[in-house]
Amino acid sequence: MPDTQMRPRRLLRRATVKEITSFSDSELDRRVKEGRFVSPIRLGPRTVVWDSDAVEAWLASVLNGGGQ
Repeated sequence: MPDTQMRPRRLLRRATVKEITSFSDSELDRRVKEGRFVSPIRLGPRTVVWDSDAVEAWLASVLNGGGQ
């Protein structure tokens, strides 16, 4: 059954993205660099976040056999 409940769009910190994807720091960085994962958004010199909608779309693509 599809998830019909709307989730608010959020900015996800690295720890949350790692939890969702099960990627290590180096794997997350490698996939971003290779264009195989969602690019982060830099909010400041030391603050990087990911758009929750983009991460969820990537995850749906992977789960539906769309590659990584």
